[in-house]
Amino acid sequence: MKKLKTAEQAVLTAVGQLGHGNVHQLAEAAGYARSTVDKAIKALAEAQMIVEYDTGADPAEGVPTQWQLAENDASAPIGTDADTAADEVADIDTDADEPVPDNDDTIGDIEPATDDQTEGVGLDGEGESGSEGSDSEDEFGNDHDDATGTDDFDDDEQDDGDDADGDAAPVRRPGNRRVMQIAGALVGYPDGATAEELSGDTGIPDPALNRLLAAMVSGGAAVVVATDDEDAPPRWKSGTTRAADIDPDPVIVRPRCEVCQRTFPADWTPPAADSEADRDRKAPDSKVLMLAGSMVSYQDGVSATQLVDDTRLTPQMVAQLLEAMQTAGVAERVTTGGADGQPSQRLWVLKPGPLNTVDPEPKCPGCRRPRPGVRSSSRNTPAGTRRPDALPRGVLREATLRFILARPGIVLSPGAIAAALTVELNRDAVSPGAVKDNCAYLAHEGKILEVSSAPWLFSTLADEAQDTVDAEDVQADEAAASTVGGEDQDGVA
Repeated sequence: MKKLKTAEQAVLTAVGQLGHGNVHQLAEAAGYARSTVDKAIKALAEAQMIVEYDTGADPAEGVPTQWQLAENDASAPIGTDADTAADEVADIDTDADEPVPDNDDTIGDIEPATDDQTEGVGLDGEGESGSEGSDSEDEFGNDHDDATGTDDFDDDEQDDGDDADGDAAPVRRPGNRRVMQIAGALVGYPDGATAEELSGDTGIPDPALNRLLAAMVSGGAAVVVATDDEDAPPRWKSGTTRAADIDPDPVIVRPRCEVCQRTFPADWTPPAADSEADRDRKAPDSKVLMLAGSMVSYQDGVSATQLVDDTRLTPQMVAQLLEAMQTAGVAERVTTGGADGQPSQRLWVLKPGPLNTVDPEPKCPGCRRPRPGVRSSSRNTPAGTRRPDALPRGVLREATLRFILARPGIVLSPGAIAAALTVELNRDAVSPGAVKDNCAYLAHEGKILEVSSAPWLFSTLADEAQDTVDAEDVQADEAAASTVGGEDQDGVA
């Protein structure tokens, strides 16, 4: 049996007290952090001291695993070290087998034992009093019967005393030093003392002082003095319970949600579900509208990666919104391809339905609080790599600049520019976000004019400032664009 650490011993004791419990319940009962309890549970499970408790719940529901004592450890005393016990037994056997000191004078005084004298001798031939006791008694000339009489009488008397006392009294835990200091300081204030006065007398900081006073009030070692003045600071005075019996860190058992297993304050009540009338008046979420506006353009389905490019939302947010839309029944996930050796694709299709029923923030069905973690969705290409069908670097920026300069005085939005470049560049779709980023860069370089940032609008430079535009830069950009086109034509040829 392995030597248990302090946290492992506390978790094992908590499992024995609760019968069975999950990591949250064991953390509260043992008084350790959840990460520490997780490590202790793993170590105890590997040592086969605890096993999983079958609750009958579906693992897909996310219910934490329950743990109980293993059958072979249920009746064993907690904290027993079998290896230590074996070592002690080995030491006893070794002492019994030690040779008798070679002393000629002593051996000469020893007389051979008769049959009557050997009746009380143990199986190992040394007598019940042990080898060292037998040697000493033989040196003083006493036989085995006289030697064992005294020893047996002492042992019997000690055993009778243990039987008379019954179960041993529990060991009293020593009192907390700071609690004792506060209790001593309260003696000097018969009418009650404020936290400031107690902190000045004991030197205990206010946060720790308030926590210890709450534990003392809960245990009866301190009493809050009642007052009619609401503006007066609270005062405490001595209670009736011994300060040494106060636990400075009592285990506070909070209500727990049966679904997500998260705790909440005792006075907290779950929010009521929205009524049908409230749902009808509720406006759809702006991100849901954005995602639906992108999905409506793809009748056969669209991948999550394409939606990320169109909406400029993070992959995690797109995955969260798609799951919420699927839960509300306004989106469906379909699988296409897979025939004739073609790779299959998992696409999303927009379905008819009210978008105001989509809850973009996933909530626990038990307590209706937002879930702490959201499952992320990975893109089709690894991070830091470019897609095979992506435009070469600089091509979109050059096309954006050429498109704006060809329409002097016209205010253009990134969406309008992206729609036109989609046809011009013969692309499936050009991201408006990418066009906006390139327009912002060109405006910073002084090549175009940023008309507005909310919404984003761009145009050519004003007439009076048009002459200041560096013509060489524009010609260089056009030459670079033609060079790229020539290289593409050469490559095709």
